Amino acid sequence: MFTLLIFSRNDTKNAVDLANSLHGIADEVVIIDSSDNVEHEILAKEAKRRGLKVYYAVPLGMTEPLRPYSFSKCKNEWILHLDTDERLNKEFAKSINEIISNAKCDAFAIKRYEEASPNGHTAFFTWQIRLFKKSKVSFKGI
Repeated sequence: MFTLLIFSRNDTKNAVDLANSLHGIADEVVIIDSSDNVEHEILAKEAKRRGLKVYYAVPLGMTEPLRPYSFSKCKNEWILHLDTDERLNKEFAKSINEIISNAKCDAFAIKRYEEASPNGHTAFFTWQIRLFKKSKVSFKGI
């Protein structure tokens, strides 16, 4: 069991779409939202309808300082952190709970493809730690 953690800023459509893409897989969805008032109200109403948890945070221009706060809002030990514009492939999404139950480590890096060109060609990829035990990570500074 894991919590899907999403940071959003004026991106309600993508935040809800991302949450829906893991419906029935994630045990909990927590959205830390730094949107303007109108957009936050839209997200809050949509989240209430869908059983998502939304918490408002003052926009700081980056999410790193909000991570300790966000972890306190997640009930599960395992957290999957994704940006609103990221999606998991279906095979990986379906296997997350099995990966967690068989884990012999505290965190997993996920291959993140960057679509930097207008024609949609993948320019490069990076490895990002996105699935982790919240009690085993800490963030210090930006």
